[in-house]
Amino acid sequence: GKILLGVTVKLLNRPSVARVTFEQLAATVAEITVNGQNLGRTLWRPYMINADGVFREGLNTIEILVTNDLRNLFGPHHHQVADLIAVAPETFVDKRYWTDDYSFLPFGLGKMFLLLG
Repeated sequence: GKILLGVTVKLLNRPSVARVTFEQLAATVAEITVNGQNLGRTLWRPYMINADGVFREGLNTIEILVTNDLRNLFGPHHHQVADLIAVAPETFVDKRYWTDDYSFLPFGLGKMFLLLG
C-alpha cells in the first residue's frame, strides 16, 4: 500500500543548499516532491534527497509518498520472526515457529529534517 504524507513550511529566505532527510524508513521506498517538483526516491540509508534550488522564500509544500511491500497484507502473520528474509509455502505451516500472536511490520517514516544553507 501507499500513504502520502505532506507538510507546508514557511522559509524567511531562499536557501542555496537544501536536503530533505529522515531518520528512518519503515517501507520499501519513499518518493519526495517539493513544490510540485519530483526530487526522486530513496530506498536505503542515508535517507536523503538533494533539494538544491527547489525551496523558495515563503510557503513550501513537501510531500512524501511512502510505499510498502505486501508483507502485512499476505503474511505470514503467525510466524515468530516478524521480518523474514524470504517466504515460502512452508513458512505459513511450520509449527516450530508458529505463534498465536499476530506479527506485523512497522510502516512509515521517522522524524523528517530539512538541512538548509
